Amino acid sequence: NELRKCLASIKIASELKKQGKNDESSKLIEVSIDIARGITVDWEKSIALTEIVRGMSKIGKIEESLIIINEVSDDRQKSLGLTAIAKELAKQGKIEESLIKANEISYEKGKCLALIEIVSELTKQDNWILLEKTGLKISQIAERQNCWKEIAFVCIEKNGHQKALHQFHQLQNEEARLFYLKGWAEIVSENNIDHSCMVESLPYLVNDSESIKNLLQKFALRKVFFEKPDNEKIQRLNRSLNIQWALDIVAQFPKDENNSVRRNFETIKP
Repeated sequence: NELRKCLASIKIASELKKQGKNDESSKLIEVSIDIARGITVDWEKSIALTEIVRGMSKIGKIEESLIIINEVSDDRQKSLGLTAIAKELAKQGKIEESLIKANEISYEKGKCLALIEIVSELTKQDNWILLEKTGLKISQIAERQNCWKEIAFVCIEKNGHQKALHQFHQLQNEEARLFYLKGWAEIVSENNIDHSCMVESLPYLVNDSESIKNLLQKFALRKVFFEKPDNEKIQRLNRSLNIQWALDIVAQFPKDENNSVRRNFETIKP
């Protein structure tokens, strides 16, 4: 049908843009717009136009996206389009314009998700004052807490787990600090949780038993898969942290294969 045809055209246009075929991409987008505007079922038309907006935003056609988004009637679809526009504007450093677009979203969850995208971009730009101020505007508690975790994810990706751990000091709000550290503890990988990392991180997590347990489990898994702890230590770790599943996996392989198991244990965790 026309909706599928439109969505396929947008996908192809995006791929052409990646290949540097800008003229062909632009022509196909124009074709997609004509198809979308001809759709008679209102919700299908909204989906098609929103996907066009998202596709155009990704390739930097912001002005054109702003025109098309006004033709979207469905609030949820419009929020997706405005989120894409807001994210692209934030990437371009146009934070004020980005926030204006986010605030135009009438669907509250959509607005929250748009603000998280903006905060993520601000984190990449190391704009800590504005990212915290923006995060505090997120009205839904669960989404706001996810926002602080998202900051930790971006920091680990950008700067590595060790520097990211200390960056929580950049945040002033207590909730922001707490959930940033929760996010860090959730995201940091087992192969980074050695003795030194535990000593460094535990003082920051002293009031968060859940995150401490999370890190201790990862520390135990590192011991089992990457090191060769004695049997007494293994049993002590198992009693405290219930890692029998990991011990069972290692036991299934001959000793000369353990190294490959250790290298690939991320793929076999439950």
